[in-house]
Order: sequence, then structure tokens, then C-alpha cells
Amino acid sequence: MRKAIKGHRYGFTLVELLVTITIIGILMAIAVPTAYSAYVRAKKGAMKIEVTNLATAVEQYKQKYGDYPPDGSSWDVVARHIRKAFPRAVASELTVLQAACGGTGSGTFPLGVMNRAEALVFFLGGFSTDPQHPFTGPGGPFVIVAGSPVYNTDRENAIYDFGSTLLLDTVDETAFGMTVLGAAEPADIMPVSRLKGLTVPTAYFDSRTYVFDVPSVGPFFNNYENSSASALAFGTARPYLSTTTSTSTGGYKYQNDKTFQIVCAGLDNRFGGYSSTVATVLFIFPTGQPVVVGSPPVPPPSARYNSSQDLSAQFDNVTNFTEATLEDGLSN
Repeated sequence: MRKAIKGHRYGFTLVELLVTITIIGILMAIAVPTAYSAYVRAKKGAMKIEVTNLATAVEQYKQKYGDYPPDGSSWDVVARHIRKAFPRAVASELTVLQAACGGTGSGTFPLGVMNRAEALVFFLGGFSTDPQHPFTGPGGPFVIVAGSPVYNTDRENAIYDFGSTLLLDTVDETAFGMTVLGAAEPADIMPVSRLKGLTVPTAYFDSRTYVFDVPSVGPFFNNYENSSASALAFGTARPYLSTTTSTSTGGYKYQNDKTFQIVCAGLDNRFGGYSSTVATVLFIFPTGQPVVVGSPPVPPPSARYNSSQDLSAQFDNVTNFTEATLEDGLSN
């Protein structure tokens, strides 16, 4: 058995151990939050890069086809755009697109309408070089099987490579989907995409349809929200307003009022915002203040970017007009 030599000792005293443990605890208390903050900053930075890359792809699309891609909310806008971008396309190509979108052709969800996440994938995912059959030709977005369109996973000439972020669930409407004036989106074969590491798809809004009139109904304020019975789990995305007012109407102009907005739900996978079943509430960037334009009215939230979901759901949203997140861009 080993014995201590006179004047020497081995090991630590209880006091020394307690002091060491205390120091380690203090260092961890400092290091863990710092490490987590660095992780969050890195994730936010990665999201911003992806959103910026998507925005660049949209600009490249405009350079190639002479027009920004529609967001799919209005069939008239979609049809006009396709005739301009693909002037030699045969009429049956539009018929195939209508069938792929799953619309009923009646009521408030017209034939051919796609949701805000589907439109981004459809228009940036690549078309066939066949000028008469840009959708059903080799490498186009659809192949015809037994007389019906099926989404083509081998699209060519993509302006943006969605890769593994693509969600090919043909009934994605049960998880994501949207509503138009209270009508739920029908199931279709159109895929959606989300940023890496997120579960909620990325929304795209075309300035031509931030808000538009629906015959016999009135103005429709564009949105992207869950239309299933899951209580609007990821909230509602809508185009953001700016602090600039219109000289003709006196109302607030939209951010990027001549181009487009891309909105990512952020790390919490929630857009925040108010459901269309409650009221139409738009938010101003960079003040974060709400503007109620629907009925029934909703009391103005006491906190900036408040929502029917929670107080902070919108704070980590990332867009193509912000340096980083909405919270990072808040004005004093």
C-alpha cells in the first residue's frame, strides 16, 4: 500500500475540489450561451445566404424570360406570363398546367392556381428546350402518364437547384397548403421547397399580386398559410409593407413594390402573422407595427411583430429585403 511521504500529500482537499468545480461551472455558464449564440447566428446566416441565392435566381429568371415569375395566385397573371415567356407553346401546355395544379375551375379557388411555395419551385426548376412543349417536352416539369401529368424529378435547365430541399408529397396541402378567400387549396402534384434544416416551405410573393381584386368579391390580400385542421400550425405569411406612403392613395407601399418578396419562416418554423380567418393584418418593416385592413378588426398588438400565434414568431423570419432577420432590422 502506497504511503504519503512526510511533507508531501497526494490528491485534492475537499475545498480545492469545490473551488475547481465552481470554476468549471462558471466557465460552462459563460461558454454554453456563447456557443449557442454562435450556432444561432450561423444558422441565420445560412438562411440569409439561401434566401439571397433564391432572390438572385428570380432575377436571373427575369433576365431570361423578360418577366418576374408569377406567384401562382392569379391564373390570369400566370397565363399572360406563360404566353410571354413561351410564345410558341401550344395551348395544351396551359391545359396540362391547370390539371397539375388541381384547381376546380369554380368558386374562389380557380383552375390553375398554385400556392406561394409551389410557384417558386415550378418557375425556377427548369423547362424543356422544346419551344412548343416547355412543360411536357424532354426535361420539362411534367411527364404524361396514362393521360395525366406527373411531376418530373429529372427537370433540366434549372435556374435554381432545389436538390434535397424539394418536397414531392403530392398532397402537401394537408401539411402546408393555403386558403383563398376561405376556400382550401385542392390537392395537386406540385412540389414545394424549404430551406435546409427547416420544415416549413419558403413563400414567394410577386408584386403584381400582393393584393388584387377578385370578381364579385373584392380585394384579396395575398397569403401563404396552412389550410388543414392543425390550427394553422406555422402561421400566415403575407407581403410586408414599407414606411413609404403612396402619394396617390396615402397608404403604405409594399416592400419591393415593383419586384417580389421571399419570406422564410426562420428557425422556429413559424411565420407568425394573423390567420385569414381572423382578419387581414399586414406588418410594416422596419417598425414592426401592424396595419389592420380586414374585418372583423383586431386590436393593434402591443408588441412589434405580434401575431395570433405568439409575440415573437415573426422575429426570426428572413426575407430578401432584410440584412438578416426581421428582428435584426427593427428600427428604434
